[in-house]
Amino acid sequence: MGIDIISVFNSPEESKVITRAEKIRSMSDGELAHLSVTSVVLGGCANIWTMFRGAFSDIDYDSREEAERGELE
Repeated sequence: MGIDIISVFNSPEESKVITRAEKIRSMSDGELAHLSVTSVVLGGCANIWTMFRGAFSDIDYDSREEAERGELE
């Protein structure tokens, strides 16, 4: 009883590894804005609310959508 080994090789185009830098370069402005917005929880005890802050605008917004628009500007 023999074992048949079948090798399958991808073409160079199919086996290309995409780096993180290439992935970031290929993102749209909207995708980058979405990634650069973080939520900030403020307050204490019974008074807790969430604000959204952009990495580049450095302004607090009431909603993620507003923060993303601020990042795009």
